[in-house]
Amino acid sequence: SDGTLVHARGAAETLRVGQAVRVSGFTFANAPQRMILRATVSDASGNVLITPPARGEGRGHRGGHDHDNDDAR
Repeated sequence: SDGTLVHARGAAETLRVGQAVRVSGFTFANAPQRMILRATVSDASGNVLITPPARGEGRGHRGGHDHDNDDAR
């Protein structure tokens, strides 16, 4: 709802438009917009719906800051 872009593998198959979720992951101070990378996405009950790939799988990340975003939609 706040315009944050969330990078989460498999999100299109797992989430519904308008579904309330909790997102945690990493952000970068110099990002061109609010974004969360290597996201873990949970539903309103706390059930984990999406987890980031294991370290070394895919491109990974180069640092960043921990970030939690409640009520992202």
